[in-house]
Amino acid sequence: FDGPERGVPAGARIFHPGDISQSLFLLRRGLVKLSALSPKGDELTLRLYRPAEIFGEGCFCRGVHRYCATAVEPSGLVEVPAARVLEAMIHEPELALELVSNLAERLASAYDEIQMVASRTAVIRVASRLLTFPGEERSENGWAELTKRFTHEELAQIVGVRRETLTRALARLRGLGLVQCALGRPMRLHRRGLEALARCQTSSALRATLNK
Repeated sequence: FDGPERGVPAGARIFHPGDISQSLFLLRRGLVKLSALSPKGDELTLRLYRPAEIFGEGCFCRGVHRYCATAVEPSGLVEVPAARVLEAMIHEPELALELVSNLAERLASAYDEIQMVASRTAVIRVASRLLTFPGEERSENGWAELTKRFTHEELAQIVGVRRETLTRALARLRGLGLVQCALGRPMRLHRRGLEALARCQTSSALRATLNK
């Protein structure tokens, strides 16, 4: 993906539902969310894109965007017409293989998300989604600090639960010693503990895992 980088300020929409879908995007810096509206009008965050990830792949299968892409923080991206990408894949099979692999991984992740929503509690859903957030590893006992500070409202949208449900889940995670929240600071996560919780359905199983 080559071409001029386009700067996008935080909160700016990159595309809306109904916009013509004819380009693929490469995120070079920042953070972008893909979202949709629920039947009740609530915003649901479907995915967070990090630097070096592509999005807008709907340009290969339909003429308009079905979802909304928004910059969560100041971002830089490269927009490449779908026709140009298809032409490049003809001459560079390794590019086609990389793109197919990327999309297959996304599809598998979507299936995992469906299974999680169908079978897990809100606390485990929140823990699982927090593990996908970009964070900076800290040396003290496996803690990591998120690279961005999110409000409870933003987190609720990303996880796909009500704000009240999110607040209760975070309180439970704090009680288990898995997250730390300080006023004005990004959230800190105990990644190993959250991974254990994502695999376990009971707090006793979680504690047994942490004590190994």
